[in-house]
Amino acid sequence: MTKNGEVWPQHDCDLMCGIVSSFKDVHPIISGHTAGWTWKDGKRNYFYGVGVEPDYNGEIPEGFEMRGPFPASYYLVFSHPPFYYLAENEEVMRRVHELAWNFDPTTIGYEWNEDECQDYQRHYPEGHGYQVLRPVRKIK
Repeated sequence: MTKNGEVWPQHDCDLMCGIVSSFKDVHPIISGHTAGWTWKDGKRNYFYGVGVEPDYNGEIPEGFEMRGPFPASYYLVFSHPPFYYLAENEEVMRRVHELAWNFDPTTIGYEWNEDECQDYQRHYPEGHGYQVLRPVRKIK
């Protein structure tokens, strides 16, 4: 279940985090706070939400939507190890994004698979750091 990125700037970040944190029926593998990007008409759109079971039939908060299921894919992970959020977050995110959005997967025999799958973002500075995950498929 995700909040559409097109309306994200109109909402308070603390409120969105609170709504996502309030879900108890989260998917056992997909994290409680899931974020990333989808592509539509050549534009990248940000999403933020929570992973729920495919048969979830509970309440969907206003402005959120159910998405998926998503097909399986291999992912390239662009990562920075744990860091101090208050002093380093902006620089860490800038560097990871620069690498993730400018990498050419054809150099390793793959191509982006973003027409079928979404990109993900993991942001837990003190735990695993910051990561951008982009789906790929082997070039035929």
